[in-house]
Amino acid sequence: TGTATGTYNSKDVATATTVTYGGLSLTGAQAGNYTLTIQSPAAATITAKALTMSGLSVPASKVYDGTNTAAVTGAPALQAVEAPGAGTTSDGKPYTGDTVSITGTAVGTFASKNVGASLPITLTGLSLTGTQAGNYTLTLQSLTSAITAKPITVTAVMNAKLYDGLTTAAAIPTNTGVVSGDTANFIESYSNKHVGFNTKTLVPSGTVTDGNSGNNYSYTFVNFTTGTITAMPITVTAVTNTKVYDGTTTAAAIPTNSSVIAGDTANFTEAYSNKNVGAGNKTLVPAGTVSDGNGGNNYTYTFVNFTTGTITVKPITVTAITNTKVYDGTTSA
Repeated sequence: TGTATGTYNSKDVATATTVTYGGLSLTGAQAGNYTLTIQSPAAATITAKALTMSGLSVPASKVYDGTNTAAVTGAPALQAVEAPGAGTTSDGKPYTGDTVSITGTAVGTFASKNVGASLPITLTGLSLTGTQAGNYTLTLQSLTSAITAKPITVTAVMNAKLYDGLTTAAAIPTNTGVVSGDTANFIESYSNKHVGFNTKTLVPSGTVTDGNSGNNYSYTFVNFTTGTITAMPITVTAVTNTKVYDGTTTAAAIPTNSSVIAGDTANFTEAYSNKNVGAGNKTLVPAGTVSDGNGGNNYTYTFVNFTTGTITVKPITVTAITNTKVYDGTTSA
């Protein structure tokens, strides 16, 4: 008869090892003829109770700074104590009479440094202290925050170059602050390839190598509007030409040039200074321009004559034909 009870040898997690049974006895008319051997103590343990903390907070967001740190403010606190007893093991509260508190400095860490919304924050640096601290575990507060993109302004700078048929520029744009550890990959280029003095627009572009495809930044690009491309100087030189007199100054030879840019087309010709015959003393004069999409104005031209061309005499055969006349005292026909 009776109600079975069990009693641990200790209330504390660290020292509780067995449960001893009691509360039972024999009853009945012949109970006196017997003794009751109570069941032997059973091996058992007590696991720690989880305590819930509060009191900490983080800003709603931070601007990307290349780190995964989160700014934690406030003072960590435990919930109000409650009386020891059954049915209270999961409510996160310490028991009355136990000495337990939170010690340490809270450190918040994002899983990565990259931009994102509602990012979980891992807390470290806190632990339980006090005489009964070993009977509890600390469930750290759940916190989230966001990391927003860092805004930067990328500004093209002055560049001057000789016309090369390309829009590339050697200058590197400035930026208002790429975070240490990330790499700026910005370039600038001309809006078109054509010649202009202090009138050319330079357009910046690019991104940052930040381990997140550049998405940890937001970009404002600012053009530079007074760049320069100067004309490419070329020398166009007439070459030797020989022809039979044909009554014109045209010449079949094509002048040489010192370098027309790939992609452009040289349209040069040469002509004799006059149509008349001369052996090794005829001047050949070059002329023309380059098809460059800009009326040839991407070049400056130096034309060099060739002075020992030749036009040879045109041979003709003059053949008399029949003629009949009445005698007039002359030989004319």
